[in-house]
Amino acid sequence: FDALAVSPLGSPLFVTGMATVAFDALTGAELWRGGSSRDLVVSHDGMTLYRGDRSSTCIDPCGCNPYCPFFVNAVDSVSGSPLWSAAYGCGDYFCGTDAVVLSPDGGVVFVAGRQGPLDATGWKSLVVAIDTVTSDVLWSRAGLYPRWSVGPDPLAVSPDGSTVFVTGTSGTDGGTAAYDATDGTIKWSSTVPGRSNRALAVTPDGMRVIVTGARVGETSLDYLTTALDARTGEE
Repeated sequence: FDALAVSPLGSPLFVTGMATVAFDALTGAELWRGGSSRDLVVSHDGMTLYRGDRSSTCIDPCGCNPYCPFFVNAVDSVSGSPLWSAAYGCGDYFCGTDAVVLSPDGGVVFVAGRQGPLDATGWKSLVVAIDTVTSDVLWSRAGLYPRWSVGPDPLAVSPDGSTVFVTGTSGTDGGTAAYDATDGTIKWSSTVPGRSNRALAVTPDGMRVIVTGARVGETSLDYLTTALDARTGEE
């Protein structure tokens, strides 16, 4: 499995990977089972589950691309019944959904992933904002970082909902960027050579972005955690 989440109501418990499964949090009984996903998040009222889904429905001449187009599905958290599906088409390109987070007011789901040719060296970062009521794509930003890969927790939203932060690895460098949550405008970006960023979090006051990952030292691979100013990206 790739991710798990718990309803704010205390149950169900959701796990996802090659399948998405809902369990009763008290008994462990399986409640329903759905499609595969890379990440998921539960709405603040506990009634809806948003999944960044794998898909096998795209045109794929070589038969080796299970991730295109870029899908986000909303399902009823109690029954697993589909509510809506949003797709961000990438044309002839690979699209990979890596992380999903929800805005503080629950009105927008933000998705981080990758876009590029099937050759992994061509992947670039991709961030998409989707309206949770209409399923409309509000904005998308691709290509800030080339040769993009991410860790388990690469995406976060500021407590006031104004900024979306994403981190990952661009080749051999760690990259972190801040986007305006309203229109996707880049507020700042930061690149650190010789670093593999794996996860980030925003402090409760919204003033700092904490980024952690690995740094290649002279003789070993070291862990490194950095606090960035959420407004400027400076350490």
